[in-house]
Amino acid sequence: MYNHSYLRVIVASVMLLFLLLFEPGVGLALYNVKQVSGKVVIVDPGAMTVTVEKDGKKIVLQVDGATKIMETKEKITIYEIAPGSRVKVKYTEINGQNAAKSIIVGPPD
Repeated sequence: MYNHSYLRVIVASVMLLFLLLFEPGVGLALYNVKQVSGKVVIVDPGAMTVTVEKDGKKIVLQVDGATKIMETKEKITIYEIAPGSRVKVKYTEINGQNAAKSIIVGPPD
């Protein structure tokens, strides 16, 4: 009666919808992307965090393997971000933590 691939698509769609609606933080993360531009004040590769200061307020950003870090069109790692550098960060807040999605690094002041 039904094609098996058609049923798989329906099941996968229902599962994704369930995840987006009922898993804490996941659905909101897709729509609640924030952005901050400021100066790097702390880089902690051990904790995988970068702290950015803007208007006297410090924002701690969690970095992971999915975070895209770019400097002058080249991909770099957290180890290459220098304190004092200007950055533009896109991030989402999930369970009280700021998860960096992308970091664009400019020259230090």
